[in-house]
Amino acid sequence: GVELFFIMDVDGTIIESEDIYFNFMAKAVEEFYGNSSIISDKLASFLHSEKFRTFYGMEDKDILREIVKAVSGEVEENAINTIYSIYTSLVMDNINSIINKDNLINGIEEFLKIRGEDFALVSSSHMDVLRYVVRLLPREPLFIVSADDVKRHKPSPEPYERARDMAPLGRKLIVFEDSIAGLRSARAAGINDIVCIRTCKWKPCFKDWEELLKSNFLSTFSSK
Repeated sequence: GVELFFIMDVDGTIIESEDIYFNFMAKAVEEFYGNSSIISDKLASFLHSEKFRTFYGMEDKDILREIVKAVSGEVEENAINTIYSIYTSLVMDNINSIINKDNLINGIEEFLKIRGEDFALVSSSHMDVLRYVVRLLPREPLFIVSADDVKRHKPSPEPYERARDMAPLGRKLIVFEDSIAGLRSARAAGINDIVCIRTCKWKPCFKDWEELLKSNFLSTFSSK
């Protein structure tokens, strides 16, 4: 049989964290603009728009840049940097309420205990946040590709190209993702087996890790 190597996205795939991050992004933008009601209204509207959904999976600063552009027309990098600084302070001050066992996607701990395959993490989050996620997992990833390790983030192929090149030779790579940005990144890196966890934006799709574990899906690869 073929040996498998798992490459996992983090936010939305391993841990339910994205909506919390978006909430802190909104707070940072509001704080920067002095809690203006016009900005707040535009913000609420944009965060619930279809366009905003296309930014899921991207790096935080890239998402913030899009939010700020939408609500204020502002593209001044100094403003973006200040808002990003407010945002990262909010995240780190509240890190334990974001990254905790209660927010892990159902079945991930069991999956990593039962499946013996090596795995890696490929995330648009930065390492100062990811180290809190790793502490919650029953075993450590072979390596991590974080936002700090690449110049261009998802949907650019660079994060998954880096992971592909670091993966043990001769293994079949299987990516687990929840966002279209992540799907595009992995596909562009030439990885074809991309499983959707939770969001069911493409197939194959599983609502959580428990459902994947109970299915026969991964055993289909051992016969290839």
